Amino acid sequence: MSFNRFRPFTAGCALAILMFAAPLVLGQVTPTQTTTATRERSISIRSVPSGSKMKFRGVVIERNADTFTIRDRSRADYQVVITDDTSIKTHGGFFRRGKSYPVTDILRGLIVEVEGRGDNQGALVAEKIRFNESDMRVARAVESRAAPLEERASDT
Repeated sequence: MSFNRFRPFTAGCALAILMFAAPLVLGQVTPTQTTTATRERSISIRSVPSGSKMKFRGVVIERNADTFTIRDRSRADYQVVITDDTSIKTHGGFFRRGKSYPVTDILRGLIVEVEGRGDNQGALVAEKIRFNESDMRVARAVESRAAPLEERASDT
């Protein structure tokens, strides 16, 4: 008879321990989840077929001397090559001409529309780059705040 009296007490204690330990066990990140998240952050650039004409709209995520990387809505990254013949302007303007900008104004964070053809290395050689004036102001503000932080981080 005394054996039946302790069974509900034992079950209650086991349930209490299980309820206490469940968040601790389920809240842990496994190594496979971490490596998957790391792989998603790495840049994998998609290739553009040689000679094919393409048009992308996305955000500049990396900028180099004559190239930049653009990420479109589907999170695909493309390498874009800027040449001397590349037309860099804003959308619209008087008679749809837009305002011309130098190559140096292509900044990280700028939302651009790029039109061009693929080269032999799988990059897009830009013929036209278009963006909104308001997006340029936002990209400049972000760049002016992020650049000093990156310089400070590289000094340490």
